[in-house]
Amino acid sequence: MTESPAEPSPDHEEPRQLPASRDDERGTGPSSSGEASIGLPMALRFFAAVVAPTTLVTALLVYFGRLYTVGQTGYLHVESTIFNFSVQDYLARAAAGLYVPLVAVVGCAAVTLWAWRLLLHVLAPDARARVARVAAPVVGSLGVLPLIVATVALFQIAPRTWPPELGGLCLSVGVVMIEAGFTLLRLSGERTRSSALAPSAVAEWAVVFLLFGAGLFWAVGDYANDAGTSWARQTERDLASSPDVVLYSTTDLGVELPGVTQTLCTTPAGPESTSAFRFRYEGLKLVLQSGGYYLFLPDGWTSTHGTAVVVPQSGLRLEFSPPASGRRGRC
Repeated sequence: MTESPAEPSPDHEEPRQLPASRDDERGTGPSSSGEASIGLPMALRFFAAVVAPTTLVTALLVYFGRLYTVGQTGYLHVESTIFNFSVQDYLARAAAGLYVPLVAVVGCAAVTLWAWRLLLHVLAPDARARVARVAAPVVGSLGVLPLIVATVALFQIAPRTWPPELGGLCLSVGVVMIEAGFTLLRLSGERTRSSALAPSAVAEWAVVFLLFGAGLFWAVGDYANDAGTSWARQTERDLASSPDVVLYSTTDLGVELPGVTQTLCTTPAGPESTSAFRFRYEGLKLVLQSGGYYLFLPDGWTSTHGTAVVVPQSGLRLEFSPPASGRRGRC
């Protein structure tokens, strides 16, 4: 006598399989990118814990402001450390000089990332793999050329016509393009996911970040020094149109330069009864002030044979007037 199969109890339910998500169907889930999906987030977390993004940006701005100031004062033949510039001074100078290149670099990076995300969203998995398979060697090969340019600039055998910041920019762009080529190669499926070990991926991205950061500091440093020198040259050209300054001092500053006139101020009562500011100097242009010091240039100053004047701010009084107005100071 055969027994009929046991009927399932009403309380028993067959397990149901959840439908695949859109990301799984398109191949964009966590397992679709292999090593790229593991190494990059871990590397980002590592660097975010060691070096905060705001710290890196602040360091770049201070570094730019420091070398920008060195370029300025170097052209004027003045030692920059005299002025004891603060971090706020360097940040203010960097904000003025880095605005245009920073917007250009960040804008290009944003457009590239948006195009990449759009491409991943539009293409099907098969088409995405085919595009990645073709683009990987092209992008990686194109990344070698900037590295060659950076190497030439590093050993200082580049032509003089090259911009000074070209070497650092090529280093940063080159390492990013080569890493992008390897990322496309992984997306094409030509590398097995079994080789996607997280430690090696983190080390790879760490090297990329370090080289990219080194290239940024290299480019920012050269660009800052060149920008500061350009500012000083422009100051030299516009010196005649700068406001005239009459400098009053309680002590004899000993400024004896061509174009500068020194006058001893006395009251009508006689030479023995002098005013508070005994010495008056005319024919100067104020260029810079910081750290308790003024930097003056004589009218007609040039970098080849001119002399800059640095005086402490204490015990001084300044009067400004339009250039070439013919106004003379009064005691």
